[in-house]
Amino acid sequence: MIDRYSVSLFFGETIMKPIKIFNIVLLLAFLVLLNTACCCCSDSSWKSIDRPRPSSYNTGPTYEDAISANKPVIVYFYSDFCGACTTTAPIFADIRSEYQDKASFVMLNPDTHGYLFREYNVNSYPTVYIINPDSKYREKIPYREITTNDSFKAYLEKNLEEFRPQKKVMLY
Repeated sequence: MIDRYSVSLFFGETIMKPIKIFNIVLLLAFLVLLNTACCCCSDSSWKSIDRPRPSSYNTGPTYEDAISANKPVIVYFYSDFCGACTTTAPIFADIRSEYQDKASFVMLNPDTHGYLFREYNVNSYPTVYIINPDSKYREKIPYREITTNDSFKAYLEKNLEEFRPQKKVMLY
């Protein structure tokens, strides 16, 4: 005897079969596209994307030396496994060579300076701060400002003077 439950179950399964098949076909198509995209990345023409790790650049003075200098400090928190860090590290190195007389530039890795990562509440890479060494006032530089040389230079030209330590005047 066929009751209402078995009829709805029977029709439910027949209606659901095409949807299940469609989902499986869609998943297979996605996997094929994903595989194709990955294969393109292994082509020799894409080798130019490989960049040196941030730790291969000159990391600059120590954090303590930079803070004791009488100029603003730009601190670049990075990690070698970070893809964005491999893109922005050369920009940071270029800007450092151009602005080294106006500011101290320091690159910090979590393996050796974990306590500073906690102090600055760094939870993503790369993170860049500009610091006034006198007042220890610091401001996080937005990521969009460090992605190109031009935007980083524009940010520093606009904000570097604000972070310059005050000249100490001796009164006799």
